[in-house]
Order: sequence, then structure tokens, then C-alpha cells
Amino acid sequence: MRLKRFIFSSIAFLSCYTFVNAQFDKPISKNHLFTGGTIKISTEKYIQYKYGGIQEATQDDKGINLDFYTGYFVINQFAVGIKMNYNYDRRVWITNTPIYNSSILFDPFARYYLKMGIFGEVSVGMGLTRDKYGSDLKQKESVFNWNTGIGYNVFITKNISLETIIGYSQLIKKEKMMSLHTYEYKKLNLKIGLQVYFDLNKKNTK
Repeated sequence: MRLKRFIFSSIAFLSCYTFVNAQFDKPISKNHLFTGGTIKISTEKYIQYKYGGIQEATQDDKGINLDFYTGYFVINQFAVGIKMNYNYDRRVWITNTPIYNSSILFDPFARYYLKMGIFGEVSVGMGLTRDKYGSDLKQKESVFNWNTGIGYNVFITKNISLETIIGYSQLIKKEKMMSLHTYEYKKLNLKIGLQVYFDLNKKNTK
């Protein structure tokens, strides 16, 4: 019974979702500008085992990730722009000493939209990351990252859309204090966000 209710509720939600999205002419044509952001909140736990299944160490990881977008449609359905990424997380590993990490990156990005609401996105960028070990040691490094993803948006008004993005990202960090150590972080992400679109054609016709 619960399964049937869930199925019917899901069908009803998707039907309304598609209906609302179809009511507006989407502002994804040339000379439109959009700005907005996405958010991801994560909590993860890693467990390391020795040979024989004996637990050796664990890591708890909790964080928040924010992306701020500004993009411009250079041709119909194709936009380019700049994305600022802010990431903060707290990790506890082996010695129970918390490690706080914050980073700011600037990524040029490109998006291609299909009229049914699906879009693809790629970005490449650089920035700075700061690690704080407990209350003492602090360390800063430059980082490089790239991202790719596929998303879906629904317009709740003529110029405001909600969107979800499933993406894959890789961040590469090389420590200054230990130059032989390079770290790669590879993650699958699910983000939700909101974008506001502006028609610059109206300004040009005045």
C-alpha cells in the first residue's frame, strides 16, 4: 500500500513539475544573462581496515559547498561565465585532531541547454585552500580543479528556475611544506540551486 502511494505521489509530482516547466518560454536564448547559486551539504565517514578486517582508523567528514554563478548566452542555448566556489569542511582522522579546510576557487564554465530542461556543464579553475590542524598549525596551498555535470531545471516563473545538478569533480592540491605530496580529491556531487534570468534584449531596444 505504501509503495503504491509513493508511486502515485511520484507520478503526480513529476507531472506537475513538467506542466509548470512547460508554461513559460525559457530565457535561454542569445543575449540573456543569469545569476544565482547552488548548495551541497555533505556528511561522510571513511573506515580504514588492516589485513584481517581489523579496523585501523576512521575519518568523519562534514562540509558545505556553495557555487555562485554569473553566465551569459552568447548564442541560443549556449552560455559561458564565471563561477565562484566556496567550500568548508571538518575532518577528524586517526589522532582525533580536527582538520578544518576552507577553499575559494574561480572557475570559468560553459553550459549547453536543451529545451526540455536538461543541460550539461563543464568548468575548470584555480584557487586557494587553507587547512587548520587543531588550534595550531595552519597551511595554505594553491589548488586546481575541474568539474563536469548534467542538470535539470524547472522555471517557477518566467525568469526564475530551480535546478539540480549531478556532477563529478576532481581537485588537485600540492602541499608546500611537503613538496613530494600531491593530493587528489574525486567526488560525485548532487547540488540544488536557483538561478535568475535577465533579458538584455529589452534594454537594447529602448
